[in-house]
Amino acid sequence: MKDKSPKTKNILSAAKMLFWKHGIKRVTVEEICREAGCSKMTFYRQFENKSVVAAEVLEVISEEGQASFKALRETNLPFHQKLLEIVKLKNESSKEISREFVEDILREEDPILMAKMAELRTKGQHEFKSFLAEAQSQGHIDKDLNLDFVMTFTDRISHLAIDPMLQSHFETPEGLIEALTSIFLFGIESRKDD
Repeated sequence: MKDKSPKTKNILSAAKMLFWKHGIKRVTVEEICREAGCSKMTFYRQFENKSVVAAEVLEVISEEGQASFKALRETNLPFHQKLLEIVKLKNESSKEISREFVEDILREEDPILMAKMAELRTKGQHEFKSFLAEAQSQGHIDKDLNLDFVMTFTDRISHLAIDPMLQSHFETPEGLIEALTSIFLFGIESRKDD
């Protein structure tokens, strides 16, 4: 949340907390204002509507994730360890996330959120594909693996997080997100020794 006024930061922080817990659709502007300790007039001076706030919250979450991923990429850890750290990052970033929030961002019914999610997905996929291309050039992953296929596959995997049958196997969304990330990166290989 760089270069934002204290009021804007407060509103975004309150919105993130409420969205994380209840999803975007179920949270009202009034609830955000109450949590942020501001009036609706202040809210609407800072933001056009709730969708714009939600898009900015998603931007903040993405920036935090990208910064963590960039820091991980720059470490001297072996590739396999970096993969393990990616799983930890995914788990940390989804801690205490509500099913409603996951469903709201993956169903993308709001045009503003659809545009923001498409932008963030493109940015994130570019970074991850660059990471994989570097690993591929260093011989850490199969040289014949089609990275465009992998990117399409990862996009499809993210939508599995809202599958009711898969959700039924986990108490929390973060458990399902960690399992999906792990199985994508490691298959069914045991990682007990790591």
